[in-house]
Amino acid sequence: MKTINILSSSIVLALSMGTASATKGDFSERLLSKYDTNQDGMITLDEVQAQRDAFFDEADADGDGYLTLEELQAAKEAQRNERIAEHIAEMDTNGDGVLSEEEFVADRGERASRMFARLDSDDDGLLTSDEMAAQQGRRHGGKAEKHFARLDNDGDGLISRDEYVSNVPLFDRLDSNEDGVITAEEMEQGHHRGGHRKGFRGR
Repeated sequence: MKTINILSSSIVLALSMGTASATKGDFSERLLSKYDTNQDGMITLDEVQAQRDAFFDEADADGDGYLTLEELQAAKEAQRNERIAEHIAEMDTNGDGVLSEEEFVADRGERASRMFARLDSDDDGLLTSDEMAAQQGRRHGGKAEKHFARLDNDGDGLISRDEYVSNVPLFDRLDSNEDGVITAEEMEQGHHRGGHRKGFRGR
């Protein structure tokens, strides 16, 4: 039902900005919707790496086969802005391109109302994509350099395709039997271990 999907998406957006933990179902659904390309209810290493490979092509603005810190930051920002636009479209019931407090909060309670007040930086009673992006930018500020350093295995200041595609620590943690496949059971176990706070760091 679309109402349930909108609620889930809005929680991923607004209440993923650091104020609520994902439920077990949300965690599994987000991973499956993003990476389970053949829709068999499992996620393979090949599926994850194929999406990381595609993201690398998008991020490699000059096409030299390497990512700089600036290229990675720009690609991640574009990715966040795309998600924000999608979530706004889902919640924007009157189609005016911004979110009123009524649209944002709906039946989500006082926590969502407080979140709206924090996001509405100009206090005009409306949330724009720029206001949401600014919040996301503050949340991710300073993390890009650390993330880049983790990916740059040889420390040369550039990320090669192999470094980016092969670096999937969350997959390795979730794939408890190391067979190259994450099952529903492994996703459930991963949620209990706190895996819902992380992602595969790319499309």
